[in-house]
Amino acid sequence: MLVLIDANSLLNYDQDHLFMKLPKLEGTQAIVLVPEDNPIYCQKKEVLSTIWQKHSAQVYEVKQITPDIIKSVAKGEKFILISADRRLINAVADNLPKARFLIPHSFSNAKLAESLEKRGFSARTVKLLTRKEGALARVLKLSFDDFLKLKETVFDRIEEKVLPFVDGEKEERELIRELIERGGFTDVITAKYALATLVMKKKLRAEQKEGKVYYKQQGDVPSL
Repeated sequence: MLVLIDANSLLNYDQDHLFMKLPKLEGTQAIVLVPEDNPIYCQKKEVLSTIWQKHSAQVYEVKQITPDIIKSVAKGEKFILISADRRLINAVADNLPKARFLIPHSFSNAKLAESLEKRGFSARTVKLLTRKEGALARVLKLSFDDFLKLKETVFDRIEEKVLPFVDGEKEERELIRELIERGGFTDVITAKYALATLVMKKKLRAEQKEGKVYYKQQGDVPSL
């Protein structure tokens, strides 16, 4: 079974977590399709190539990911397309009946998967961490799945919950203690995650103002 990865729409997701979610079928071969001029790929090519190589994936650099490119790579075999690009997914469904689909989870993507299933395709969504969330999970020494559970159950309004306790004179240890005692956080890990998320959001805002952000956040991330 071929698994074709549309890297153009997935580079903002943690690549290790992405490969963990691939179907575990005997003989599965992962192929990464990536536009040669994708800004994130150009900037992080060495790091990304190392990760893909670690997971035994083949990498095809292309000018653009289209149904024709996918058809030429699949060579008539059944395949699973992993993509967050709704236009590409619908175009592939219109032209390649042997396709199956794996789509990053969101409310709208769940509806897309439902519509594909009604057309007779195998399609499902999968919850993935973004690159920044994956990095934070590693810092907190949490598994990706544990981090997802933490994310889903605790942090709807990060700034509203944390900012009242933030003071430039306070050390991190004191902030964490206050977040647990008076901020509604249950333990040190969740309080640390809240602080780290707040820092990341401020950094992303600063990068956006300076024009350093090359992509829009995808997936279920805290709203800015």
